Amino acid sequence: MSNALLVFFRALVVVCAVLIMVFSTYPKTMMVAFIDKGLSPKLAYVFMASLQFIPDMQRRARAIIEAQQARGLDLEANIWSRFQALLAMMIPLLTGALISVETRSLALEARGFSRGGVRSHLIEVPDSATDRVIRWSMAAIVVLVAVWRIVL
Repeated sequence: MSNALLVFFRALVVVCAVLIMVFSTYPKTMMVAFIDKGLSPKLAYVFMASLQFIPDMQRRARAIIEAQQARGLDLEANIWSRFQALLAMMIPLLTGALISVETRSLALEARGFSRGGVRSHLIEVPDSATDRVIRWSMAAIVVLVAVWRIVL
């Protein structure tokens, strides 16, 4: 029982930390900050795109369901009809996602995303002394906890 609670609380901490980060951080600002700290622009873009993927897919799915209901799709029927409705929704959802990825790829290439060299950004991310102190203290806490776990 105690092992199950330990795993549950660890998972809960990770989920809460991710949710706090996602809801409190603007993805484009985070991408610019990552690039300013030396992360590859391609890796920073992948990270930003993954944060925006789920809300984008939810919006698409909601629009597809509303369009299909306007055309007479019944979502209150039996389980077989609901399964068919799910399949009817998945095809346009996946097709739209693939088209979106291709459009983003073409837009990035047109803007010179793969070009090397120094880049300038429209968004300026300040790095105050307080931010640096918090960042280094969090890193120190992680190291101390790791050492504490190894010793005990």
